[in-house]
Amino acid sequence: MSDSLYSMAHELADGMRAEFVRNVCMPQEQVEVVIGTMLLNGAVLLEGAPGLGKTETGKTLARMIGGRFDRIQGTPDTQPTDIIGVEVANKATGKFEFIPGPIFSEVTLLDEINRMTPRTSAAFLQVMGEKEATVNRQTYRTCNVVTIATQNPHEIAAGTYPLTVAQKDRFMAGVVLPPLSDAQVIAIADKEDNKGTVKQVATVEQLRAVKSNIAHSIVIPSEVKNLGAAIRSEVAKSKDIDPENSSLGGARSYMDMAALARVFALFRKARTVSAEDMRKAATYTLPHRIELSMQASIANEKSAISIVNAIGKNTK
Repeated sequence: MSDSLYSMAHELADGMRAEFVRNVCMPQEQVEVVIGTMLLNGAVLLEGAPGLGKTETGKTLARMIGGRFDRIQGTPDTQPTDIIGVEVANKATGKFEFIPGPIFSEVTLLDEINRMTPRTSAAFLQVMGEKEATVNRQTYRTCNVVTIATQNPHEIAAGTYPLTVAQKDRFMAGVVLPPLSDAQVIAIADKEDNKGTVKQVATVEQLRAVKSNIAHSIVIPSEVKNLGAAIRSEVAKSKDIDPENSSLGGARSYMDMAALARVFALFRKARTVSAEDMRKAATYTLPHRIELSMQASIANEKSAISIVNAIGKNTK
């Protein structure tokens, strides 16, 4: 990518970050993860108590790119057709026509995904991975730019279905939203008065152009690549995780880590990924993919994030 195109990519990412922060209360690093997932045409899993702005995150992202936003509320009786769409008979033509579901929007929010049955929540796996959906042997391309899913913390997860290993692995990043401070509560109330004023700062076409060039314009030195692979490997071998219910066996976790590390570099206007970029990326691409071992869960002294952070800090 030429210097001018790289500068345009940085300005677009920086402009999206600024507009997002103007409308949603969220720590800056987590903002960069959410925006980065969108730039990379991926999926992000948001975890936190109700009322932390998860739905507003989806609405804001859609308005920022002039795209359509659709939300699906997860319940035990939600059906796959509620997500993908359904074929209906056209009496005039005598043929079935496909009516696209919410997953075909540019920005789709799957709210409380772990309240859906596994059969239903599995319906969007193809869209998350390949940006297409198959109905009755017919494959349809989607215009989906980013998929956002939310789930309640384990402490208030009664009546939910844990995500499967394959489902967790399809999420590029996971973000655990912290509790709000008094100042943030007031700020959210103030932002509520300005609802509807989100400015469009990019187009879907611009986002796709940025994604196609990020990998070619930002270099990851071999030692930083080795660092990322080593962090993944050490986390996978940790005695504190349950390997049977964790999704670190394939390459997708490392590929997502490297892609997000490039985005962190883009936000600081660097052309080379640093070790710190890779360590930060590991914090958001690995924890949601792992489950604690029974011993670690009983001890209740560590979290998936603290395990990844400790391993990242100690891996050279």
